[in-house]
Amino acid sequence: MVDRLRVIYAKILDALSYIFFYRISIIIIENYVISLHAYMFLS
Repeated sequence: MVDRLRVIYAKILDALSYIFFYRISIIIIENYVISLHAYMFLS
């Protein structure tokens, strides 16, 4: 029973960390694209 809970807990943590990294990478890409557009617009 305890082992099963531990496995479920580990899967939840994996899913959360995956979502976390996914959202951070999206934010970084969006900021990069926006700055790129601003640079092209200004130059």
